[in-house]
Amino acid sequence: MSKCIRGPLLALFISVWSTGCSTTRALVLYEVEYSSSPNFKNEADTDILVFRFGGPDEGGFMRDLATWEYSKDQIPQRGLVGGYMKVRSSVWVKWRSKADGQVHEVTAEFGNKLPRDMTNCRIFFTTYSNRLTVYLVTAERGDTFTDPDRMPSEAQQFKTVVLAESN
Repeated sequence: MSKCIRGPLLALFISVWSTGCSTTRALVLYEVEYSSSPNFKNEADTDILVFRFGGPDEGGFMRDLATWEYSKDQIPQRGLVGGYMKVRSSVWVKWRSKADGQVHEVTAEFGNKLPRDMTNCRIFFTTYSNRLTVYLVTAERGDTFTDPDRMPSEAQQFKTVVLAESN
């Protein structure tokens, strides 16, 4: 192969390889938070029983009654995980309504709504009002706190958008 062809092919190979490594396979500094109520203003009206962040084949983390040993037989109703992680694009949650004891189960897919750069963002999901709502709290400053009953309190300082919402 001549040197004239080898150089551009090598450049093309390197650019394709580096692009593939910088998308969903790369580790990105961001956070995932969950809560049975969206903010401290509201009292929880559901009990989160189990959730999985990421698809079953993605190796996302999972919390359930089998992995937590608490005297109340339930997982913590608020939690935060942060650090360098692969970007996940779905969450599956099972919860119980405190009002009637009915169990709900929903999967939310939101990959097409995530920004290209998730650095320093937070994915927040809640089961408040018997509805799974997934928010993206960005690192961009701005007051988007338009629904104080449903939005996370971080929306007072950072641009926050709804990624997914169940019925």
